[in-house]
Amino acid sequence: MLMELVKGRSATEVATLPRDELLDEIGIPLTPVRLKCALLGLSTLKLALHKAKGTPLPDEWAGMADELDLK
Repeated sequence: MLMELVKGRSATEVATLPRDELLDEIGIPLTPVRLKCALLGLSTLKLALHKAKGTPLPDEWAGMADELDLK
């Protein structure tokens, strides 16, 4: 689902993609554990893009860098 969502978008568009867009695509309510799993791919992709560009993560993702020690 994530690959279909980002297909054809620029790296900048993907780097700024709000997590709510992916959650809307999933379309079902998620428990906290399933939410973390659902966002894992997007989190990893966004972290890689921001790290490669040297740009700061948006506030909604900033905690993920701390969790993964990617600062």
